[in-house]
Amino acid sequence: MHSTMTNIGGYITSLLALQPTRMGASQGGNVGNQNGHTFNRFANLPGGDLPLSAKGIVGLRTTIASGNSISVDVRFEDSANDSDWTHFNGGPGSSGVTTITALSTADGTNKRGTIERSVNLSGARQYVRMRIHPILTASGVDTAELSAILVTGGGVQLPADSNGSLQA
Repeated sequence: MHSTMTNIGGYITSLLALQPTRMGASQGGNVGNQNGHTFNRFANLPGGDLPLSAKGIVGLRTTIASGNSISVDVRFEDSANDSDWTHFNGGPGSSGVTTITALSTADGTNKRGTIERSVNLSGARQYVRMRIHPILTASGVDTAELSAILVTGGGVQLPADSNGSLQA
């Protein structure tokens, strides 16, 4: 194998972590936890490869009034039984709050972007999900649309090249 990676797709898998969701300050600002889809680390991947790391990527589009903000708390949770969930600390930067503030003098400032969190899954239990908690400051125009994907990788299986044979 040469030193330049040319087959990243052979090493990663992407999964829908949170379907597109729209919320507004009319819901009280604090719209509560948005629990992502459950990901079974032992069964959901092609080839059955156990992922040891992941990156959660939240896509966000907001409309917020001048001086108002949206805070987005992104965390990973794990579970042994797919029903009792606890916060999973997968290393530095795996969770935290990102705040986006409108600086414009006019209402309805649109902000778009992504929030990324990397996580070491080597100590996680069988089931993993993202938990996203957006908090909008109360205003008539504050809205947020978000969705998330989870990109997993770090398993031990060699990727297949385009003709189906293993690369060494």
